[in-house]
Amino acid sequence: MTPLKARFISSLSAAAIAGCGGQISDNHGAMAGAGLGGGQSSTGASGSGGSAPGGAAEDAGDPGRGGLIEVPSSGTGPVDTRPEAPPWQPDFPLGEPGWKSGTAPLCPTNTGRLTSHGVWADQRGVFALTSHACTRGLDAFVGDCKQTGLALELNEGKGWSVVFSTGEDVSGNDIASAQLSGFPGGALLDLGALRGQWGLFSIADGVAKEQPFSGRVYVVDETTAYGVSDTHVYKFDGSTWEKFAALPAAVAAVWADGSRVVVAGSDDAIFQSRADRADFSALPNAPPGTHSIVWGFAQKDVWLSSGSQLTHYDGTSWDVMDTADLFSAGALTEAWGAQDVLFVRSQRALARIADGQAQSLIPESATAGGLSLTGLFGRSTQEVFVSLENERDYGAYQCSGDFMLWFDGTAFHRF
Repeated sequence: MTPLKARFISSLSAAAIAGCGGQISDNHGAMAGAGLGGGQSSTGASGSGGSAPGGAAEDAGDPGRGGLIEVPSSGTGPVDTRPEAPPWQPDFPLGEPGWKSGTAPLCPTNTGRLTSHGVWADQRGVFALTSHACTRGLDAFVGDCKQTGLALELNEGKGWSVVFSTGEDVSGNDIASAQLSGFPGGALLDLGALRGQWGLFSIADGVAKEQPFSGRVYVVDETTAYGVSDTHVYKFDGSTWEKFAALPAAVAAVWADGSRVVVAGSDDAIFQSRADRADFSALPNAPPGTHSIVWGFAQKDVWLSSGSQLTHYDGTSWDVMDTADLFSAGALTEAWGAQDVLFVRSQRALARIADGQAQSLIPESATAGGLSLTGLFGRSTQEVFVSLENERDYGAYQCSGDFMLWFDGTAFHRF
């Protein structure tokens, strides 16, 4: 893990901010943060940077879209009768297995084609979401369609247990998840497809409830969150989602704190607003591109990505970091950070940005086979969690090639 000096290849001066956008008064009901059962209360901000899949999302009230749905949990999942998996040793070093007092690795029992694998964490522990779809007729399908579905598992430090399971995927294209997030100590939020309907679902008390819009979200605290869908920004105030603002361009990534909201999208679209009112303004002289990730530490310390390029905004100017050496095989897909340290991943690599340096943690050379990175989140710089999958080599075995790693600041540990 050789540190690579961050190379800033351009510095673009920012001029005065031009105003745009306005507030929309539509109110939408939503489920407030609630317990998952057995979880302990927690505090702290949460969220996830990244882009929304498949273009613009629809409002639940738009013509042609069905009503909001609810999906109850079907139990703890099926019994996995596949053969035990051979030992897994990736092409990067692993430390001793386990996290806290639990050493048993994540091992989903659903079978089928893996469609997603994500991770999120708060003070209750680490949540892993895996989904396996029924894809009859495809050569890649392995397993029994009656054992497909989505499973949400929680590790409180003593091992994994299922807290929500959808049961069999009967449509063949359900159970895709694009983002796992949540309210500290409360409901989790899954952007994906359930029962043939794409949407944002709140998971709490054994039920997944579709929310009134579908798009990526950033959770600020226990009662505040922001979401983006096409040209709209939404705000959750602890009880309902509201249309917070309309923008002149589509956005697909959002970050916020108690005072500021930043959204980004295609065609150089980057806007910011005060959190207490919808006064979004375009940030001028933004680097060109489609910005799929936004993550910030403060109003004058914001990171964005376009392709494999990272860009930093200090409140006045833009600095573009050349990360092509680290992410030459694909675009950046997710970011998480704490204590002025940023972690970013693509499907093939993971890096840490700190003190003006970029350090490769999982290089692309280590994922040249069937291994992919699928999720990234953390609780501190010593508790960073990464989900991975290798369905190609391990899909026919127990655990389906779904892996979870804890990075303690120095080494990775499977758990």
